[in-house]
Amino acid sequence: MKSAFILVTVILLSASLVFAEGSWVNQSAVMNNAKVDESTNMAVGQDNTANMASTKMKNSFVNKSTVINNANVDESANMAIGKGNRANVGSVDMERTTVNRSLIINNATVDESANMAVGEDNTANMASVNMDHSGVNRSVVINNAKVNESANMAVGKGNTANMGSVHMKRSYVNGSYVINNANVDESANIAVGKNNEANMGSVVME
Repeated sequence: MKSAFILVTVILLSASLVFAEGSWVNQSAVMNNAKVDESTNMAVGQDNTANMASTKMKNSFVNKSTVINNANVDESANMAIGKGNRANVGSVDMERTTVNRSLIINNATVDESANMAVGEDNTANMASVNMDHSGVNRSVVINNAKVNESANMAVGKGNTANMGSVHMKRSYVNGSYVINNANVDESANIAVGKNNEANMGSVVME
């Protein structure tokens, strides 16, 4: 398993920021400033993930740090097709990650774009913060979302579609602030299939 250790201030400029599995970010600042225009990103196949203008953390630990995702996506498409895939546009996606005494901010503007997760157990996140099997302790998590004329779709059994939302599943929050500021205009969020869930401009805790 790959490991990464970030002990000093780091500034990253990229379309997407993906922490290596087992990353440890301590007393640092990590920033993803992404502008995507008229582009397509696809992950086709089992267990693939498609990230566009997003920050992805998996099996990671963030301590006394600041993580900021600044995303501006215009007229673009992001697709994850296949069993177990995840599609993220302008989002912060955390799996099995612990955040301690830190600041996590997602500033997302998505205009005339589409995000699709097609297949069993897929998740489609657009301008959202998604936490799965994760913990937030004495931290601040802020999602600032502006979505205009866009579509987010999760099609298939067990899928979840999040648009302008904070979604927490099997996660814990202790002594923290979780804030969702969402502005969604002329957009569609669709979850089609058995056991699917569609969240728009919402805070959901499971």
